[in-house]
Amino acid sequence: RAAAAAREASPRVLALADAVVSHVNPADYSAWCVRWRVARELGEALESDARLTTRVAARHGTKNYQLWHHRAQVAHAAGPAGARRELAFANTALADDPKNYHAWAHRAAVAAMHGLWEGELEYAEGALGEDARNNSAWAHRAAAAAALVAAGADAATAADRELALAARA
Repeated sequence: RAAAAAREASPRVLALADAVVSHVNPADYSAWCVRWRVARELGEALESDARLTTRVAARHGTKNYQLWHHRAQVAHAAGPAGARRELAFANTALADDPKNYHAWAHRAAVAAMHGLWEGELEYAEGALGEDARNNSAWAHRAAAAAALVAAGADAATAADRELALAARA
């Protein structure tokens, strides 16, 4: 806390923040914020943040708001170059829990940031093929369809496609 209060930006503080979120309390929002600030001030590569969140998720699980908030910062800062990595991270979480709200929200945020909604229709359809009662997948698919229509896709065609999928489910 003293290092954070003093706004110290050093490898020592970075290591302390990493230790807190990795081993003590992965839901410590302050530690995640300190980690983000210090890593940026030290010029740490975004890959170090991606690796950290991957390790924390593997060790403590993915139902953690703070972890996903940090990962969203990584996705935003990485830009289009990091989109595939971010979708893969969400895929890993969804493989463990197909209804993980945080993972679906992350996919939606990445798709919205980079205009990747077209692929999200297919991804959500695959999840619905596994479990037609996956409300998270249905909501994600609805968001994808709405985004595509807003971007110029034909609304009638989109409605017909969605109704056909619902009838098959």
